[in-house]
Amino acid sequence: MCSREQCPETPREKCRRAGRKPKTRLLNEARKRTRLNRKVLIGRLAHPAPARRYNGRGQPRMISLRGVEKFYQHGPSQTFVLRRINLEIRPGEFVSIMGPSGAGKSTLLHILGMHDMAWAGEYFFLDQPVHKLDKKRRGEIYKQNIGFVFQSYHLIDSLTVYENLDLPLSYRNVKKSEREAIVCDTLDRFQIVGKKDLFPNQLSGGQQQLVAVARAVIANPALILADEPTGNLHSGQGREIMELFKKLNSEGTTIVQVTHSEVNAAYGNRIVKLADGWIVDH
Repeated sequence: MCSREQCPETPREKCRRAGRKPKTRLLNEARKRTRLNRKVLIGRLAHPAPARRYNGRGQPRMISLRGVEKFYQHGPSQTFVLRRINLEIRPGEFVSIMGPSGAGKSTLLHILGMHDMAWAGEYFFLDQPVHKLDKKRRGEIYKQNIGFVFQSYHLIDSLTVYENLDLPLSYRNVKKSEREAIVCDTLDRFQIVGKKDLFPNQLSGGQQQLVAVARAVIANPALILADEPTGNLHSGQGREIMELFKKLNSEGTTIVQVTHSEVNAAYGNRIVKLADGWIVDH
């Protein structure tokens, strides 16, 4: 881990002070390796496959939901949160899930993120039958493929900002020296270098939101799931985050966001609308 004095002395900042473009060899190597590992893992997941679902170009679906339902039991009665959800999301799409409060948007996102398994139906992720996998296997797929931006941040209170950012990289077996370069670059990119040694409870809501977004994107995941990612940011910060998502999507990252904002939804290429647990338009 870099010390308080080392992070401001990253190659990126040295080059900036010298008026040169940064040439961070470790950072570039780490990014290439992360992208390669992601491609290799996707290839392993997609072949062989017991039940293949293709888009029009012969690629496996990133996400395929069939008849997904979720309800809560109250004595003899049931309260449905999601009803007969059928949804396909292709690799490289940027999908916005919209609808009124209580429509089931966040519930659907947490099912996609494999946090909630108390539901009925079928869910295939890169042709892997998530509905049949045990908790350990789901966890492996999640850690290797998905970055999640929680509406309530979900930063680990006992870890500093630096350590929270380092954690997703450790799941992907990135070397320590490479992790240091990536984390310091990300701290600089999100302008939170000065917060690296602070704990979540020492940050404002907006600062925690920035760290949560940084943690979700730092390992270059194949899929980013974001629950109201700009909800606690001022307009300028929110615009920067959405521009970042747009850039990542243009580079091939699949993004699914829950949002009430028409402006944020316009950054994507498809809108899925929910009402009372049903998909009413997609």
